[in-house]
This record gives sequence, structure tokens and C-alpha cells, in this order.
Amino acid sequence: LELITYDKSSDVQEIDEYDSELNYKMKPVFSQKQVDVVMSKIQPISYNQVIKVFGEVQIIAKSSGYSLGSSNFILTHGNIKVVYFSSSSSAPRHPSALDISQMKNADVFICTDINTYNDSTRSFESFKYTIQNTIKNGGDIMIPVYSAGILFDLIEIVRSVITTSNLSGSNMFVVSPIADFTLKYADICAEWISEKRQAKSFEAENPFQHEALIRGKNLFVFPEANDSFSKTYHANHGSPNITFVSHPSLRFGNIKTVLRLVDGPKNALILVEPDFLPKNLDSLLQPLLEPSSSDYVRNRKPTIKINQIPYDVRLDQTNICNILKKLQPKCVIAHEEITSVIPFPCQDIRSFNTTIDSYLVHIPLKRKAQSIVISHRLAKRLKLNEHGYTTLEGIATHKDGTITLDESQKGSNYSSLLFGGVTPDALYRALLEDGHEVSIEPDGYEQYKFTIDKEHLIYYGRDCTSIECHHQLLRKRLYNLVRSLF
Repeated sequence: LELITYDKSSDVQEIDEYDSELNYKMKPVFSQKQVDVVMSKIQPISYNQVIKVFGEVQIIAKSSGYSLGSSNFILTHGNIKVVYFSSSSSAPRHPSALDISQMKNADVFICTDINTYNDSTRSFESFKYTIQNTIKNGGDIMIPVYSAGILFDLIEIVRSVITTSNLSGSNMFVVSPIADFTLKYADICAEWISEKRQAKSFEAENPFQHEALIRGKNLFVFPEANDSFSKTYHANHGSPNITFVSHPSLRFGNIKTVLRLVDGPKNALILVEPDFLPKNLDSLLQPLLEPSSSDYVRNRKPTIKINQIPYDVRLDQTNICNILKKLQPKCVIAHEEITSVIPFPCQDIRSFNTTIDSYLVHIPLKRKAQSIVISHRLAKRLKLNEHGYTTLEGIATHKDGTITLDESQKGSNYSSLLFGGVTPDALYRALLEDGHEVSIEPDGYEQYKFTIDKEHLIYYGRDCTSIECHHQLLRKRLYNLVRSLF
């Protein structure tokens, strides 16, 4: 959302890029039209809401406990269950608690994100100490951070440090084009917050502290580091200021303006987002201080004290392994830090490499059974034997993701099994010969999409072929045409 907002801003249409000589350059990223197309495809859902895709795959979102609205997903298809486990947290914070219900005995458990810094308690104490020590010495603090997520935690942590250390007079600033929206939106998202904060919301109290801090003029929110921000910042400069600013990558946003205000030996820059902890910070900050003169930039070094304190609340290796022990999945696909220490006998363990682009991991799913619906006519004819079993025979129809078995009509002569394969070229020629306007394009590994008469679709693959057509007679015609090629 923050990247999208920056793209919509009139003065920021691109993301900064630096070359080896530290010359300031710009590189386009995406257009407004591309942003609108992506946003139009987003479907809002609720926790535990059942979403059906093409009538076959069922998706349920479960709270991951990491940030407001963050989710893990359970995907089921027939008797197959896949769990996608993303950034998650069990720490007692503002989001709703981590929910692992319905995830037990999954066929595949995919874990994509873990805490690699491990000691989050030590980072928490180090963060508080740095805040306290800098303020006591009369210094200002800049914290590059996302405009949602741990920002809600950090505001309350900083306020707690100020209060308990008798450092009254210090003010907080949040500078981001979406900060005002996210802070207000957080107050009304009762479903996404912890039970303790939900209780406050139901009692007509603010579940977060930031609303009271804004009213008391201890927290100021600005969409950008403009003249209004600078005036307010300087007006409060008699006491230390703490500024939360985007973007944590230090590559774009309001970083440049705020850094020039706080660059000084008494002041502190605290990098907390675990996704952005660069090694060559001096070379990264130099262009931000003075981009207009390259000679000056190369000789100019930031005087602000730089602190890298990753505030990583994600589950670490031990936490994930404890969860896996409870859930007992049949196959685990995860980072090798997890797969190397799985605490129970697992049928299949696969690691992925996050340093290689387009890295593929094949998921070992083999369907062993298929749910079908038996028609009333066929069900009436069934008679169980003494063992409670019966045999039946009929015609199976696959439509809208449901397989229905009906009694066969007299005189019908259907093949009991289709065997062999059809090349995409053969299907393409057959459709043309049948009088259709056809286009074909690859749609994945050994999968092709045929667009027929600009309206209907045939997805042809090595293991499955499906027809999407709203006209029953035409669907039947296409079905018979495909069958005739076997």
C-alpha cells in the first residue's frame, strides 16, 4: 500500500537508485494503470471465511498474529489439505492471536518466513535503552519504518520509555502519505486486534494509544516532510523529537528531508525493520544528505549515530518446530533452518533456496480419492449387501467443480476410460475445423489456455483438461470434440 501511495503522489513517481559512483539516479518502477489493475483484483475477506475458487479449491484465512490482517492460509481440494504459513508471531501484541486450528495432519505444510535474529527480547531491551540514552543526552531520533505493522508497537514502546524515565516533553512524529489512514483504520479493525484491545473497542475506548497522543499533541502525523512538518518539528526542538518515517529501505520517501534535520552527533538513527539492514550504510546515506554535488557527497559522511536493532517478532526456529510437532504434517517445505531440525518423523522434507530467483520446489501431491455426488435416480436403485457394500455403474459429469454420477441411459455407448494424449496443435486444428475463432497461449508447465470465440476457455494440460463455457450446448459440443481426439 505504501509503494502504491508513493506512485500516486504528484512529486514521487519513481524509486531512487544509486550507481557505483554514488551519483543520484532515478528508475521507473510501475505505472498508475498497472497499480489500478492490481488493486481491482484484490478481494477483501474475513478470518475463517470459506472462499471457493472455481468450485473446487477451498481457502480459509487464519490469523498469523504478525500484523493487522496478516494471515496464514489453508487450501483444501477434495481430501488434500495444504497449509501456507507466512510471517507469524505468538508474542502478546496488538494483532489478533496466532490461530493454528484446522491445520493438523496437512498433506503439505509450506513455511516461508522465520525470525533469523532469534533473540527478540534482547533486541527489545536494546531498543528501549537506545531511546532512553539518546533522549537523556538531548538527541533526536529517526526510525525508518513501515506505516503499519510494528509502528503501532513502537509508538507505545517509545511512549512507555518516555513516561517511566521521566523524560516528559519529548514528542513523536510520523511522516508517511498513508500514516493518517493506517492509524485511524487500526482503531476500527476490531476483528484484527487482540482480545484485550477488542474489549476496549466494545467499551467505546480507543484500543491504541496513538489517538490520545495525537489529541494531547504528543504525536504529530504528516503525509510528507513539507514546510508544515519542518515548522512543527523546529517549534518542538527545545526537547528531543522521535520521528517515524518511511520508507525503511532508505531508498525513497521522506527519508532525505528528515535525515538532514536529524543528522548530528547527538542524534540516533535506529533501523528496526528486519527486511532492511544494509551493511554499507555510510555509502547509502551519503547521497541522501547532499545529492546535488557529487564531489561533496563522496567526502561527506553522516554524523548521526547508526543503530541496527532488528525488532523481529516473527516465530523463530524453535517456535516453528514446536508448532510442527503439534500439527504433524506429512510433508514440510521450508527454509533449511527448519527442515534440518524437524522434531518428528516426517514422510517428506523439502528445502527451498531464497537466494535464487524463480526457484521451484515441486509439491508431492497425488490425489488418492475424489468426492462425487450420486444422483437421486441412481441412489434409489442401490441395494447394500450383507457387508454393507454395493457396486454401481453410471455416467460421471464434471460441471462447475462438482462430479455427479447418474444412471446410464439404455443404448449409450461411452468409453469407460480415455487413454493417451492429445497435442496442443491437434486440439487447435480441430477447433479451427469446427468453425471457431481460436487463440492459444502457454499457461504454466505443460499447460495451455485456448480462448474460443473470445469468450470461452479450454485449459489443456498433461494431467487435466477443463472447459469453461456458459452455454450448455456449446459446452457439450466442445466436450465431444475433445473426446474425439483421444
